[in-house]
Amino acid sequence: MMEYNNSGLEINIEQDEQKNNSKQSSIIPEIRPLKCPNPVVNRLSLLPAYPTFDRFGPINGDHLLLANVPVRYLTNEQQRRRSHYQFHQPFTLTDQSNDLNVRPFFVKIYGNLYENLTKRFHIDDATLDYNYERLSMCMNIMTQERIRYGLLPIDTIGMAKLRLDEYTLAMEFYLQIDDELFFMKTCSFRNAQPSSYEHRGIFCIDEPRSFYGLQPCELVTCRFCYPIKEVLMHGRQNQPVVQFSSAHTHRFLNGYETILNCPASCTTKNILYALTCPCARFDYVGYTSMTLDEQLKYHREHGNRIIHEFILGPENIKQIQQRTKSPEELIVDDILLYKHLAHCPSAIQMFLDCNPQYWHFVPMLESEAATQNLSCNLSSNNYTFSPYQRFKQPQILKNKRDDLKPNVHLDIYNASIIAVLPDNCTQLFYHLIEALFITHAQTKLNTLGHLDGMIVENNNSNNTYARLVSTGHDSNWCQNLVRRPVISYEKTRSLASQRRNPHFQ
Repeated sequence: MMEYNNSGLEINIEQDEQKNNSKQSSIIPEIRPLKCPNPVVNRLSLLPAYPTFDRFGPINGDHLLLANVPVRYLTNEQQRRRSHYQFHQPFTLTDQSNDLNVRPFFVKIYGNLYENLTKRFHIDDATLDYNYERLSMCMNIMTQERIRYGLLPIDTIGMAKLRLDEYTLAMEFYLQIDDELFFMKTCSFRNAQPSSYEHRGIFCIDEPRSFYGLQPCELVTCRFCYPIKEVLMHGRQNQPVVQFSSAHTHRFLNGYETILNCPASCTTKNILYALTCPCARFDYVGYTSMTLDEQLKYHREHGNRIIHEFILGPENIKQIQQRTKSPEELIVDDILLYKHLAHCPSAIQMFLDCNPQYWHFVPMLESEAATQNLSCNLSSNNYTFSPYQRFKQPQILKNKRDDLKPNVHLDIYNASIIAVLPDNCTQLFYHLIEALFITHAQTKLNTLGHLDGMIVENNNSNNTYARLVSTGHDSNWCQNLVRRPVISYEKTRSLASQRRNPHFQ
């Protein structure tokens, strides 16, 4: 026991592990020690849960908080934990000050971190304290990874770097991330209305459903609301980059779902967004303080550049490139999100559909190449350049270098806003929330953020090549590419719209 007589504050602290034996003995058979070779952990151990013996548990799904699952879908054990089970309180706090209008400083901190949240969320101090520890573990994993990559100072101490208000915001996000669904029912920032959905604190009463939409901004300069016709028709085969909806949700490729927590549009800033490759096998989660379009401009620039360099090959790039690569380009070249594009036939196909001038540098089957030169006697098992391609390549490289600039307006990845974040928070807070989504969505294109160590066989390695998952087409990257006929088109915008839209300048 510790007593603070001067301030009139008394705190009694007891350890869970010392006095929990009699109250939770029935849980012991359910807990199994984690087997984590290297620093890889079980994803369930990173989810919000009810208190258990194992601070790195639970393994058993009955211990998970499952705030987004209505009671009728819970097992008997899960219902008991949510409704009736009395967890051992890790501490008690008594305010003995005489003046009720002047609360001791520590009591104010307790009020912000515990008292207010237990009332809002309908959970007790024991559950809240236990999940602060679990959230702190997530933060420590995230900061240690960033320290290894040189992105944070070596003395960074996770949760200690967050502001007091960020603790509660981070906990609000964390407690409403289930194993299959993110649904932030209590969100009250950035025009969200928590009363829109019937819930008991953080716990669902009815089926989860979206109340907020991803709406078009209707600005004539917006490439999502008014896409460039040429890119939409030829490059993206009439598939929009962003799918708008009045009740917005997003489903990741591993099946994890998110329900948008605030109203959003093309102009919303400070967001988490998802990118999905057209091959529908790889996706990505990112944070940006900018709008989605402003962020995608960066992805467009480097994504198209990397495919451009891959198709032409290093020797041709040396011939036509007038400068050395910038430090930024060298870093970007080693990021999974961009490296994948040079290994993905679907991405390369989209690029070629939008930039048909690059077909001169794409090998074809030897049987197809032979048809362009009847005297050519080639087998049909491998890929090669036709005589016509070999004739055109030096001409283009020497005289028509401008023809080898990719269309800078092509978005290869499909995009969606998955969460709106509070304004004016620290970067560490934003990266923590981002890492939680990366981990549970198991996105294969994120170089950093996998708190469970997914993809990386040696998580201590800075070699991102170890993280690249092969598409199975690396040796014959041009296999199954379709040479589509070039179709003429007419811009459907009015002349006035074209003049106002900088995309057409």
